[in-house]
Amino acid sequence: MPTRVIDVGDGHTGRLLLADKDEISQRSSYVALSHCWGNLPEGESDKWNTTTRNKEKRLNGFLITELPQTFQDAIAVTQELGQRYLWIDSLCILQDDPDDWVTESKKMEAVFQNAYCVIAATSAEDSTKGFLNQPKEKGLQYVMVPESSQGKVCICTSVDDDFDSDVIKGVLNTRAWVLQERALSRRMIHFTNRQMYWECGGGVRCETLVHRKNSKLSFRSDPEFPRSIKNRAPSAQVELLQSLITDYSNFGISKKTDRPVAIFALAEALARTLKTKVYYGIFECFLHRCLLWQRAQNTLTQISYASKAPPSWSWMAYNGQIQYLPIEFEDAEWDDSVRLVEDEPSDPTASSEKYIYALEARVRRLRAKPEVAKRAILDKKNNEEVGDLWFDTEPEVQCAIIGRESTRATNRTIGSERIGAKDENRIYYVLFVTEYATQSLGRKFGRVGVGSIEKRFILFDSQDNLAHIV
Repeated sequence: MPTRVIDVGDGHTGRLLLADKDEISQRSSYVALSHCWGNLPEGESDKWNTTTRNKEKRLNGFLITELPQTFQDAIAVTQELGQRYLWIDSLCILQDDPDDWVTESKKMEAVFQNAYCVIAATSAEDSTKGFLNQPKEKGLQYVMVPESSQGKVCICTSVDDDFDSDVIKGVLNTRAWVLQERALSRRMIHFTNRQMYWECGGGVRCETLVHRKNSKLSFRSDPEFPRSIKNRAPSAQVELLQSLITDYSNFGISKKTDRPVAIFALAEALARTLKTKVYYGIFECFLHRCLLWQRAQNTLTQISYASKAPPSWSWMAYNGQIQYLPIEFEDAEWDDSVRLVEDEPSDPTASSEKYIYALEARVRRLRAKPEVAKRAILDKKNNEEVGDLWFDTEPEVQCAIIGRESTRATNRTIGSERIGAKDENRIYYVLFVTEYATQSLGRKFGRVGVGSIEKRFILFDSQDNLAHIV
């Protein structure tokens, strides 16, 4: 059971219960709601939230009709399912208590995995809209075919199944928090503008009983997510991880500083299954590949964190959509010196909880003349100069080597032409970094970009310049 649930047993009043104090069996079943908070006017949603100020009132009971329509609809569905307890984040987490919020936000994996069922208010833009009042098609006509290999089959004039438009592209599934809620749920009912969809490990069914199933859906609908990832090849594991993070980075989130928190439970579940650790959205078992992310379209903006900001090599430090360098799984050789290490805290007297992880890698200079502050823009097709960039001062950009093209990739043949025969043309995968001015011992760098460049543009000397990227 979650820390708190709403008792909706009598149908008219609700009461907030403390699972560890009230007489609730820890093996009792409950339903959870996945919903959009929406952009309601400031103060309007506060009257429905549970806070330290109104907690006692919630514990003593309240009228269900006092709640917004989406919550009322969720209570109606919970009762129709024969369940007594319902979990709603805004009612079951103290919204004005930062400590309670941090504690409860880390329990999302258990909340959604242990739920008897999750109600997805897919069509509701905010808490006031509701999801049971959608107009239904009248006079639906159908023909039943009683004998078939799949049992009884109904043929109707209605659109059977548009799961992608109704659910995947629905307003709810554009929100960052919902990615882990859907993935971690064992079974889910999606209430969309046109019909309901049932989703579980067996696939997806719509109201007209059309059944669909594919590998991507089965992974995200796994009743014991993410169990199925263990049975996939490493290349497929990487692809699924990158797909999840790419999708997540494109979803909306009201508080930018929630970017690490809204995927925390999902990342931890994946890390346990893969028997690895995850740091700031970077999975250690696929460290090199996870580091090679780049902005997808628009410029990334750095998120201003009040404390303990993610390091520069983590996509969690920025707001905006990302994607990964397109590298075939077997086409790269990774630098074994690249690893994550504990970095010293900014305050020497700080406890070990204040430590963050730094990326240790070989940092090399780029082959360029220091006095030149000009950068040319070249037309890739014709290799012609089409513009210039001039810097006020020469940027001290260097590169941290993450890996390089494998011999297999370098010597591949395209048609009758042999590609990459010269070692100096081998592609290296790097993070572009710039050095920070610090008073601490050792050199510190920050990531400013990512790239794939030919070896001849990197200066190699006799020293192994291992440095920390923070």
